[in-house]
Amino acid sequence: MNMYKTKQNITSLEDLQSMLKEKLGGKYAMEMNQADKGAKKFLTGNAQNSINLKKNGYHGLMVLLTPPSNGMDYSVIHLVPYTPNTIIRLITQNAGILDNLIFKAIWGSGNEFYQDLHDVVLEKFEAEQVDTSLTNSFKQMIKGKSVLDN
Repeated sequence: MNMYKTKQNITSLEDLQSMLKEKLGGKYAMEMNQADKGAKKFLTGNAQNSINLKKNGYHGLMVLLTPPSNGMDYSVIHLVPYTPNTIIRLITQNAGILDNLIFKAIWGSGNEFYQDLHDVVLEKFEAEQVDTSLTNSFKQMIKGKSVLDN
């Protein structure tokens, strides 16, 4: 997962989606995903609204937004890689050799896709990537700060 701290105050996922559409055009499939409610949320793990971008059935990114709150003057964008196709996701979780050999041969590398989204977030939203490594987290915790504090 990559986390970005933006210089813009993006207050809604719809605003973020329109900005992404403007920058990416129709290059990748994009859909808004509404969070599940009640017991379904527990079963599916879909607890948050998101924008799902898909290159194909194997490469996808879930875009999450943390809007400004509690005196923050920035928004936080999260890019979370995932496998869009449920059947492929189940197979890859249970058969590593298929994932490493067969699926990558069929659908190719997702590096260009992930790099495109990384570049769009950095350029379009004037963002900086947040170091969310364990080492940095401990350093910031010792200082009494959050990983978002620089």
